[in-house]
Amino acid sequence: MTISVNTHYRENDWFASGERGVSELNRTGDSYRIVAEPGEPLARLIGQFAQLRGMSNRRCSSETSSWPEPERLIAMNAQVFAGLGIAKRNELKSQVEAGRTLYIRGSKPGATCKLDPFGPGSFELSTTTNASSYRFTNDILVPNAIRNEAGSLSLETPGAQRYHPMLRPLLYARYSNDERPIIMAMQCGAGTILFDLTPCPPAINEPILHRLADPSKRAANIGALIAVDTARGRDNTIASAFDLVMDDRPANFDYFGIGRLQNFLDHANSLSPGVHIDFAWTPNQTHISRRYLSVLQTFNTGFVWHGFLRHVDHNQIEDLDGEIAAGRALVNTLTKKYGVVFQNVMVFPYEATNTNILARAGREGFLATMERADSRPDLDDALPIHLSYSTAAHTLGDEYVPIIRRYAPAMLSRGVMLAIATLGYPLIATAHPRDAALRRFKYLNSNGVSFRLFDHVFAFAGEKKLRPLSLEQIAVELQQNNNLWKAPLNSNESSGVSAFPLSAYL
Repeated sequence: MTISVNTHYRENDWFASGERGVSELNRTGDSYRIVAEPGEPLARLIGQFAQLRGMSNRRCSSETSSWPEPERLIAMNAQVFAGLGIAKRNELKSQVEAGRTLYIRGSKPGATCKLDPFGPGSFELSTTTNASSYRFTNDILVPNAIRNEAGSLSLETPGAQRYHPMLRPLLYARYSNDERPIIMAMQCGAGTILFDLTPCPPAINEPILHRLADPSKRAANIGALIAVDTARGRDNTIASAFDLVMDDRPANFDYFGIGRLQNFLDHANSLSPGVHIDFAWTPNQTHISRRYLSVLQTFNTGFVWHGFLRHVDHNQIEDLDGEIAAGRALVNTLTKKYGVVFQNVMVFPYEATNTNILARAGREGFLATMERADSRPDLDDALPIHLSYSTAAHTLGDEYVPIIRRYAPAMLSRGVMLAIATLGYPLIATAHPRDAALRRFKYLNSNGVSFRLFDHVFAFAGEKKLRPLSLEQIAVELQQNNNLWKAPLNSNESSGVSAFPLSAYL
């Protein structure tokens, strides 16, 4: 992928344009512009979420005689919005009615916000600002995963009172015994106006995923995500995908533990009905218990490759061509002998690869490989800090097979799972058989190992009605929703991706 950056400065306005995947965006007609006040924390915050979603960024001053024609999203400070003359407001109304999203951020306790000319009436802001908790509504603009979620909150922000019925609350805050909306939406023609009353946080150098996982920071960041996703037309009714990956099967399989396997699958299905579990199969493991396969075939399970041929560090393979050819021959034999289907997804043993192997996997037709979310800090270091650990896949480039993030159960707190699902990313949990007590013979250090290891993950997936999908289905979905998981690198010379300066978004 080639990324180009163009930056221009003019006397009376500040303009920065960053274009990501320009040829690709032009091909799909999916180009975006953001207008925000220069020097404001709002410009930085919106720019971070826009970059996460692959949107280009454009900012200008409200004093500019002619505003650039934005295509999707206009963001501005509430104070600027309050000071707009009728001509500017009418211009904004025309743009919103045509289908654009207007995001207004900030508030002044005790102030009154007039909706004219976008609609009748107004709303008042409370003088009380010490919010103690929050609650999301089930509005269609709220991401599916956090609808009706509630939590504690320590935030100084006024809430709306005596607001017009056409304003739809998205997020409430509680003040003593009184609950008031702090994020609201209204329809205007084919477009949407969002009022976010929370103060915009100052410069934030923290991964977006971490902010959304933290209940104390969620309210201050969710409005920017909703604004960007509304502009993009994200369908918030679609739940995130969910899958469990069990490595080293049928390697190390205990043929006397079939009852244990049956109990594990029954238990998983009771907490997350229809849950899909993929087992990583090393091709040279050719002597398989048919009883083992028959148990798996009664559940929603599948198989992926666990190495081209052997369970070894693939960096040490000298004859890669021979390894791949032998592995494909054995997979064909296994398919004919047992009637199993191997998905075009690879889980490399020990998650040990290099760029040559990843490029070769892509040329061999593999759709994706899986690695732990924190397995490649070098790649996350190459991203702007706000994107670190916040993409659905480790970012390399189009010439390499995508590396989709998966998570050990200990990494998946409720907050992290909420953040993953709120962003629309797949929730992929992973373990080895010994971790989930699927081996009859235990190691000396296996105290506490239980097939209840994933209970909190299964329960979350069941509660949020996450969609059970195979790894191959997940890989296809992510490729179809390209800007959900690909983000520009800040620097990575080995990948062939040109530099993308963070300053284009600051």
